[in-house]
Amino acid sequence: MYSCKVCSKTIHVDRYMCRKCAREQGRLDKPHVFEDIPTAKTLEEVIAQYKYWSKWNDFHITMPATMIKLMEELGEMAHAVHRGNKEGIVDAMADVFITLCKVPIAMNCDMPELVLKVWEQVRQRDYKTYPEGRPK
Repeated sequence: MYSCKVCSKTIHVDRYMCRKCAREQGRLDKPHVFEDIPTAKTLEEVIAQYKYWSKWNDFHITMPATMIKLMEELGEMAHAVHRGNKEGIVDAMADVFITLCKVPIAMNCDMPELVLKVWEQVRQRDYKTYPEGRPK
């Protein structure tokens, strides 16, 4: 259990203040952040919504925190693989992906652009012809 730093009310997540105090101080636009926002359909939309969602929930995105969360999610995925839990694997895989969406926010870079650039390099590799890598 945690407590709001403004009113001392007990809150269930580690954040600076409760939603009521945040709303009163103008830190929140409305009580239900995503009710009017359409479901994300692209990676760019997921990242944009994640930025907004993380502000709403007072999450401070840093690379060390992101790496810790990523390792936690990978651990859950490894556990699901070990148990042969297909539903758990799929759920953990989505959690890993969403956690990876924090990286471009923390690094202030364009993830979709970066993925496309690196994919262009990766897709040029021919491991059947050069199983040990291209000769230098």
